Amino acid sequence: MGMSQSGKQISAPLKAWLVDQEQHFVGAEPAPELVAAILSLAQRVASSGAAQTEEVTVAGAGGEPSAVKLSATPTGDGAVVVASLGLDDLREAEDSLYRFDMVMQATHDAVWDWNLVTGRIWWNRQQFELLGLDPDTTTAALDVWLNSIHPDDRPRMLRGVEELSASGATLTQGEYRFVRADGSVRFVMDRACIERDDSGRPRRVVGVMADVTAQRTALEALKKSEERFREMTTAVDQVFWLVNHDGSKVLYVSPAYENIWGRSREGLYSNARRFTDAIHEDDRERVKAHLPLAFAGKYNEVYRVRRPDDTIVWIHDRGFPIRDASGAVIRIAGVATDITALRQLEQQLAEAQRLESVGRLAGGIAHDFNNLLTVILSSVQMMTARLPPGVGNQDDLEAIRAAGERAARLTSQLLAFARRQVIAPAKVDLNELARQMERLLCRVIGEPIELRTVLEPRPCTVVADRAQLEQVFVNMAINARDAMPDGGRLTIETRHVALGPDGQECPAEVAPGPYAALVISDTGPGISSDALPHIFEPFFSTKPAGQGTGLGLATCYGIVRQAGGVILVDTAPGKGTTFRILLPRVDEPAASAEPPSLPRGSNGSETVLFVEDEPAVRRIGVRILAEHGYRVLEAGSAAEALQVAASHGGPIHLLMTDMVMPHMGGAELARKLLEQRPALRVLYTSGYTQSAVVEDPSDARVAFLGKPYVVETLLDKVRALLDAPAPAATEGESKGPGERQPSGARRQ
Repeated sequence: MGMSQSGKQISAPLKAWLVDQEQHFVGAEPAPELVAAILSLAQRVASSGAAQTEEVTVAGAGGEPSAVKLSATPTGDGAVVVASLGLDDLREAEDSLYRFDMVMQATHDAVWDWNLVTGRIWWNRQQFELLGLDPDTTTAALDVWLNSIHPDDRPRMLRGVEELSASGATLTQGEYRFVRADGSVRFVMDRACIERDDSGRPRRVVGVMADVTAQRTALEALKKSEERFREMTTAVDQVFWLVNHDGSKVLYVSPAYENIWGRSREGLYSNARRFTDAIHEDDRERVKAHLPLAFAGKYNEVYRVRRPDDTIVWIHDRGFPIRDASGAVIRIAGVATDITALRQLEQQLAEAQRLESVGRLAGGIAHDFNNLLTVILSSVQMMTARLPPGVGNQDDLEAIRAAGERAARLTSQLLAFARRQVIAPAKVDLNELARQMERLLCRVIGEPIELRTVLEPRPCTVVADRAQLEQVFVNMAINARDAMPDGGRLTIETRHVALGPDGQECPAEVAPGPYAALVISDTGPGISSDALPHIFEPFFSTKPAGQGTGLGLATCYGIVRQAGGVILVDTAPGKGTTFRILLPRVDEPAASAEPPSLPRGSNGSETVLFVEDEPAVRRIGVRILAEHGYRVLEAGSAAEALQVAASHGGPIHLLMTDMVMPHMGGAELARKLLEQRPALRVLYTSGYTQSAVVEDPSDARVAFLGKPYVVETLLDKVRALLDAPAPAATEGESKGPGERQPSGARRQ
């Protein structure tokens, strides 16, 4: 007899009947539904004289089929004893036992049964495994359990057993430790159900024991992690903060808050608004408007905090959402860093970057000025030499010469000139600024790069510091130039743009409204996906060490953000890069020594190929050489020079070429011509310094002539280069007809 899963009592009663020779029941009769089956079996047994069994199905009391096992045995005097056994309840009991056995095999928990009346204790296999014992050699017993309990927990567990009788409880649980047979310790959670008799005394206890060692280990690790976090947040000078899902309550802020903000944490815990109240009044509304970006992990703000002593600190603040399993934001965490010292350093570095940009501009300006001064000084010298002493306007010519030489000195000084400007926001038309910057940008990017401008017909007026916007133009141009070392195209465009519901999608960093777009595109290789997230970070650079400061784009980003705008980037490897600068647009409209005589003895009869893209410089140079006996072939570009050289059947003794020209520079031109005419001598000219042009100026076959130059310096340099001794021919070299030994040139 036992209990089924439904809780009802099950039984398998055994009953017997005696059937005489006449097929009559002696004594009690079975239920009507069994009579026929019993009599039939009794008759067969009486005839055979041997015992038999069979299972029959009969209708039960409720009409449902019921299985019954019949066993018939002859008595020897012609009568038969027939016994019946109901099989349904027996099979249900067997199923219950089978299910219990399956559960014991499937569970990871230890299960135990303690009969307090008989003292019998039963453990499942997992109980033995939990204690590290062998079920084949160990018997489940109370003393085995007690001896396995950790010594520090054993007294408490013994008291629990003693109190079990008096408590009257039917359920109990507790956590304690076991010391396994191998010496290791396990934490367990033991839950038990207590069966009591009618007087309330416990007579049986059945329990389930779960190994919670892993959970306890994880909990301890979590506690240690939290302790390390508290130590870290106390030691570092960053502010870690945690707020609830809508930011209305501060859940945690690290101790550094008190040092940086100059306010107590308790005050912030009691009133979360004190966070925004401490933000500088000029930054407060912007920060409050951008705080919801933390839900998307895009809250990334720089702002100022006014401390109680009225000092200002700069803060870089970032926020990130914390989500539950369903994806809903339940908290927002962030970290705030005091970047006051960094801002001061950025100002110094921005100054260094500005000076670098000015230096590049100065080089371009010097190049233009030196071309002009070459024409002016050479022309004045030639005019003065042709006038007899005391005749003509020699005083005027001397004044021009003196002014030209002073201008030459100024161009040299311009290379080292730079000054800091006070930020002064004003109304600036991007169209006008682009036109004014165009010539300067051409010198910055160099002639191998084509500059194209596409300007909006309407004014693109913004409010910003004009000098800073000029720096944006220059830095962007330098960035594009560095991306196209072999040449390409730089395009500068201006547009009217409307951001918001009725226009283009509004970036999260700016508010909807009318904007002026400055679009700067290059045909370079594009920016890699690895580098793209970092291009606006200070000190990030893809250039080799020692080349650039890594502040060009970072400076542009700061200037644009300070003006209330944003920079967007569209790039792909192999497809160039486009920077789109959006600035809020306004509809309002946007101010000497005694001149030397002509040298004698510098004449010649050799053939000179004179290559110069500036027409005025080319004309005066060709004229000086021709008037002194040289045969001059002239060209306005490298491509034209190659054509002239190819069509000239005689020797060319000297190539005189400007270093920087569109499409192909002087060094590349020299290399190509030297392949055809190995004995050629090369004279480079440029408005830049010699060290930036010629790698090995000691080579007698190669010379450099800086601009501006005058008549005698040009003639002396040409004559000296042509008269330089030719080195001995090396294997594989040959001389062209009438040419000297080959010369060589290298470009840095």
